[in-house]
Amino acid sequence: MTEQIPAPVEPAKTPEALLENSHYRAVHGRFLLGGLSLNPDKTDLAVVTKESLGSFDSRNYDSFTSASTNERKQTALVEKGKLGEAVDVWSADTARVLNQDFSKKNGFDQVKADRWKQSLAKIIGTDPATVSADQVKGLFQKYFSGEGNASNIKLFITDVLKAYNNDLTAVEANLDCVQWLANIFGGQSSTMVRELVTAESLLVNKPDELINELNQAGEDKITRINNVNSDEKRLLEFVWSGKEYVIIPPVVGKKDETPPVVNSEKDNYLKARDQYITKFSDPALIATQLNEQYLKLAEVKPLTEEELTKIRSNPDAMRQLVRTFMVNTEVKNRLLQQMMREDPQILSSKEKSLEYVQARQGEIKKMRDDLNAEIDKWEEKEEEKPEEPEEKVPATEEPAAEQEPASAEDAAEKKKKKKNPIARLIDRLRKKRLNCKKVRL
Repeated sequence: MTEQIPAPVEPAKTPEALLENSHYRAVHGRFLLGGLSLNPDKTDLAVVTKESLGSFDSRNYDSFTSASTNERKQTALVEKGKLGEAVDVWSADTARVLNQDFSKKNGFDQVKADRWKQSLAKIIGTDPATVSADQVKGLFQKYFSGEGNASNIKLFITDVLKAYNNDLTAVEANLDCVQWLANIFGGQSSTMVRELVTAESLLVNKPDELINELNQAGEDKITRINNVNSDEKRLLEFVWSGKEYVIIPPVVGKKDETPPVVNSEKDNYLKARDQYITKFSDPALIATQLNEQYLKLAEVKPLTEEELTKIRSNPDAMRQLVRTFMVNTEVKNRLLQQMMREDPQILSSKEKSLEYVQARQGEIKKMRDDLNAEIDKWEEKEEEKPEEPEEKVPATEEPAAEQEPASAEDAAEKKKKKKNPIARLIDRLRKKRLNCKKVRL
């Protein structure tokens, strides 16, 4: 059994990509959207809105936590039981790195060294030149004390934004230092952290500019959110690796045009449903969080804590809640894509958007009905199990009794057993017991 520790930070080359550089803009949008948007191969994302980007407090950081934790597992594993000793060594090494005179490092002058010293002090809460190994161990306990020593990326992002009062200019000026310190989460994770800080700061300080750029289409009519460059794809692949997010496959309107459903699509839906059931059933997820992080975006009626408790005690009710959430999410995404294709300007006006939706209630209902019909087929097939073959009773030496013509009552009882699997099982067990008695005799 092994545990992972963060790598000691080392001075890294100053990244050139700053907030005003749009090289990672699609990543910024996808990081804020989360879920399926993290899949670099998905290039049909709906138009981005302020509502779809959510807020930092409600954002789910599980994917980023997993990406960093997995990277650390590959590079810094220690045997279970030796974690304490390894943390002591890591703390001492990291303290020495932080204590160094940065002005003597390549690429640094005194001005930059002083800026880094002030910046690091704001984030870690103490002067890096005098930080001790025990104080660094406190950083380990702060950012890696979760289950399995998972990386608490969201807490680190919180501390960084707080250190600069989420001021865009200050964040932009110190991204190099932030990425360097973020190496404690892993090399690739440090780039991920840099772009997360960028995305969260942009959303707070320049939400309209960010949304407009993400929805802007180039000459090829592909919006920026869907036009992922090679660097963005590499970073998204790092975050997406090992994650399983699926969406309900499209259902063609006309029945005779519906393509045959392959097993993988059904399996994908059932797997996604079970993942959401597990997530929604987690007692750690309180009603207000469920409403804010999931139900609100899918326009599902918010739940009280009492209502959520009742649903969690009823598997059918939980399954129905998850189905409603998934169907509403898919219908909303399709509608947004349709609006974007017909007239992107509609989205710039809340009044026009509402009029558009109101005028298509029949179409929306049909989308929802088609999706539910497809899900009914999948869940019906899930419940269908091949009938167990009748167990053969070992033959005895006694001759078989001559069968008498079955009465109407016997025939009805036999028919009932044939349909009832429990009755068939009891009958088989009874036969086996009788047969065993005959063998013992």
